Amino acid sequence: MNPMPSTILWFRAYCGLLSLLYLGLAGTGIALLVTSPEQLAMEALEARTFGIMVLVLGILFFIPTLLGYFLPPRPGGWLIGFALILMGVTTVALVPISLPLLHFWKKPIVQAWFGRIVS
Repeated sequence: MNPMPSTILWFRAYCGLLSLLYLGLAGTGIALLVTSPEQLAMEALEARTFGIMVLVLGILFFIPTLLGYFLPPRPGGWLIGFALILMGVTTVALVPISLPLLHFWKKPIVQAWFGRIVS
């Protein structure tokens, strides 16, 4: 097996950052649920619905980014990592991190580490 490329370490740090970001989003959803609707300048149903949506989205994005930290060196792991990096490209604040990571993620040495056939 090939030695682990340094891109994998950067990817793991990236997954840790994304995990914290989405955990914070879930925490914001909880904060919205426990805050009175009057303080939010919303109606009760509107505040509850918004809080639940933020909480659910935070949890739904937290789980794959946390699992991305532990990707096995298999071809499917490379694809999952690719998708997680593309998730970061959609967040304006993460573009300076995710675009260079995406560039290095597509290098043959990284693909070979995951067991992908590099042509």
